[in-house]
Amino acid sequence: MRKLIISTGILFTCLTACQNQQQQSTETNNTETTASIPAPSLITYQILGTIPHDTQSFTEGFLIHGKDLYEGTGLEKMTKLIKTDTASGKSQVLNDAFDDKIFGEGITILKDKLYQLTYKNNLIYVYDLANLKKPIATHNWSKEGWGATNDGTSLIFGDGSSKIYFVDPQSMQVSKELIVKDNTGEVDRINELEYINGFIFANRWGTEFIYKIDPNSGNIVGKISFEGIIQQYDKNFIADEDNVLNGIAYDPGQQVLFITGKNWPLTFKIKLNQ
Repeated sequence: MRKLIISTGILFTCLTACQNQQQQSTETNNTETTASIPAPSLITYQILGTIPHDTQSFTEGFLIHGKDLYEGTGLEKMTKLIKTDTASGKSQVLNDAFDDKIFGEGITILKDKLYQLTYKNNLIYVYDLANLKKPIATHNWSKEGWGATNDGTSLIFGDGSSKIYFVDPQSMQVSKELIVKDNTGEVDRINELEYINGFIFANRWGTEFIYKIDPNSGNIVGKISFEGIIQQYDKNFIADEDNVLNGIAYDPGQQVLFITGKNWPLTFKIKLNQ
């Protein structure tokens, strides 16, 4: 009996030591992997101008198509699809006839179809771009819907984690998953997405930063700070956890970025220095 106790103690000690060694090895590997990622470079910008933005628009999706700015808004009973002329700033509501329980999220346009995510409704709406009043198809989506964009071939969705999903537009099946990370580790709360010149740009929910992400590795290679930008133009604007940066739209013709936030009074026209 005494030998058994000693043997068990030795076995326990060995198992504990082995587990500790394995954990240390894993931590070392993770540290080495993270350390191999360069810190993101800071991307600066110039503000070229502003256009009005509806303070009742809880911005979730934002994109440029042609000369128009398309916006998808969220919140139950407040979900809309809106089009704004970037020259005049005049807007028109294209669809506000959603079920009261629908919470709209990211939008993207691919091959004359507009795709709209929903937050926790587990639905993706597909519209003919010529008529956004009623979907031509509805697909199930098992994850939360946050940001949406595309690379010309695949739909690219986020679910609020550190993951980004590449989705086949025909089968609506995930073809690739990407983990967003920088030199400090995984970066979660990835929200609004925009595909720009071969990179995914994304804001992190609750912050005033936009990240430039390599779509092959998931590594963050650049970072843009928009801290305090709205207060420079509207000193009476009250920022809270809801009224955060959450709109990224790129005009490839003018090579300018349009950014806004939930319930912000302005949309900014930005020229990146890169």
